[in-house]
Amino acid sequence: MARLTRSRENPDFNPFQIYLLDVNPTIFDHVDLAAEVAQEEIFGPVVSLIDFSDEEEAVRIANQTSYGLATALWTSDLGRAHRIAGRLDSGFVWINCCNYWTPSIPYGAIATAALGRTWAWKLWRAIRN
Repeated sequence: MARLTRSRENPDFNPFQIYLLDVNPTIFDHVDLAAEVAQEEIFGPVVSLIDFSDEEEAVRIANQTSYGLATALWTSDLGRAHRIAGRLDSGFVWINCCNYWTPSIPYGAIATAALGRTWAWKLWRAIRN
């Protein structure tokens, strides 16, 4: 079960405008882990908010997904963010930002997300040769 919290046009806010997409942000809150929006990979400005009681539960929930492309942590406690980031099974972990890319950051998804590290390495070797 999940509750749709927000899905409406807001001409002042579209974080995906840089991708030339005309898609409005959608927020689901109180999402159950079994809900489709918690288990499927959704491309677009959609967020599923899942309640948790402590740090251990948050890490457990985050690592239950079969995807592992990227994770964003939002907190005012940077020590906590770094502690949690090191425990997440994810190709990227952003802290207090998202979608920040630079060539100096190594790329690699895990699990079934995108190409994953294994396939990306094979593709790079094939192109290089």
